[in-house]
Amino acid sequence: MYFKSLLLSIVCLSVITISYSQQVLSPVYSNVYYAGNNNVNQSMDIYIPPGLTSPAPVIVYIHGGGWSSGSKGPVNVPFFQQSFYSGFICADINYRLSGDSIWPAQIEDCKTAIRFLKANSALYNIDTCNFGVMGESAGGHLASMVGTSAGVKALEGFHQGSRNQTSRVKAVVDLYGPTDFLKEDGYYPSSCGTNGLIHNYSSFETNLLGVDYLHTHPELVSTANPITYITPDDARFFIIHGADDCVVPSYQSTLLNSALSSANIPADDFIIAAGQGHSTAYFRATERTTLYNSFFLTHLLTPCVTTVNSAAIIKKISVFPNPAKDEITIDIDVTGNLSVELVNTNGIKVIRSQNQKILNIAGLSPGIYFIKLITSDGTYIQKIIKQ
Repeated sequence: MYFKSLLLSIVCLSVITISYSQQVLSPVYSNVYYAGNNNVNQSMDIYIPPGLTSPAPVIVYIHGGGWSSGSKGPVNVPFFQQSFYSGFICADINYRLSGDSIWPAQIEDCKTAIRFLKANSALYNIDTCNFGVMGESAGGHLASMVGTSAGVKALEGFHQGSRNQTSRVKAVVDLYGPTDFLKEDGYYPSSCGTNGLIHNYSSFETNLLGVDYLHTHPELVSTANPITYITPDDARFFIIHGADDCVVPSYQSTLLNSALSSANIPADDFIIAAGQGHSTAYFRATERTTLYNSFFLTHLLTPCVTTVNSAAIIKKISVFPNPAKDEITIDIDVTGNLSVELVNTNGIKVIRSQNQKILNIAGLSPGIYFIKLITSDGTYIQKIIKQ
């Protein structure tokens, strides 16, 4: 089951939502070593929603800190907590920092962590077809690298294990990450004055790459730029950045979105937030985390097609009209029972029925929902828009 049942009745919604916001999540598995050693910098915490009965999609969170500090831990939870309650398994990872290991160790670790999770999917009840990744600042950079560099062997870190898996993901949430290191200095907004962080020398970036200056090593720098690797089959992106960011200029996100657009895969959401600086509380607020969660719900609910039956079921199902205002009809040729669930973007089941092919949705609020059809042949999920 992708979604955790959150309500006994719709009346309880506001009470339960409040209790979630006050609740502190604890990982089911802590300090899981993913690179075949006992290095805490190559470990992760895994948060698994209770009550899962079938493999669930995964979101991997990558912390920020200029590639030189930061770690997994409770401070990161607000970014993915809402997705956890929507039924996503969430992995909060550490990676080797630049003071210990220079590039490409950091991206190798991120990719190895993803492959490790896929290799151990049976243990953690993971849907290997549906992986997303998110991060802020340096973590946003690494998340973008994961999203654009699938299949680049030089960055995989295969020597660390799980060689038979792929690090490819389907969705990326990039929060104010740098994307083209040589185009940071000189691109700050006027609001920064002379306070814009310098990147070309004695910087987080030079420490990451192990050089004195960026501009004297353009080829090396390009290996660390997510933009370098963009191809039309890359992951979908959600990009958000503060307009008044004086650490990573928002122009970096503009460059990324432009490069994605040139490859015919523009970001689903591209937000330059007026009045916001770097890593402010704005980006952790419920209004924003709801957007991140909706993005993941849109892209990480496609079931794995692994058998003839599950492939065939997709061909013989139709859900219409879409968008719909009052009711939706399910046209399906299936033997045996049909279970139907309609879920909102908070992961809450608003309709549940058995063997019912016409659903009355007139009383639901307008917005995005997901209909889940469960049959003996397999499971089918589709996005529905309620007008």
